[in-house]
Amino acid sequence: MGIAGAGLVSSTIAEIVAFVVFFLYILSDRTARSYHLFRLPKIDLKLIRQQYSLSLPIVAQAFVGLGSWFVFFGIVENLGESELWYHHQPGEDGLSGRLDPDLGFASGVNTLVSHFIGTSRNGRQWCPSSGKQPRSPGLLLC
Repeated sequence: MGIAGAGLVSSTIAEIVAFVVFFLYILSDRTARSYHLFRLPKIDLKLIRQQYSLSLPIVAQAFVGLGSWFVFFGIVENLGESELWYHHQPGEDGLSGRLDPDLGFASGVNTLVSHFIGTSRNGRQWCPSSGKQPRSPGLLLC
């Protein structure tokens, strides 16, 4: 088995023991019974339909965003070895570090839009602190 196998077995045993302890704790805790953890809920088709109507646009956005990158990388990889090297070189030089603020901003805007859709405000008020709506997409920061 060796040292790697022993580590794998001990890690697996530790996970099983932790699961059993957690399960026994949940069974013995009286406050956990109010959550009905071991009862299957009734199927509510109206609720399922609402959740799908809310989540499908978000899934479509992620699919289009990641799918376009997948197609782009597939094209670059099929061009050749030197093209692939030129494509990966800026990332090695720190371009990915310079893109982190942009990706964080995009994630924040996505969160705000999802929040406004969920609260049925439909984006009428982008700046809760000032109550104003920006006139251009570049003015989203309030």
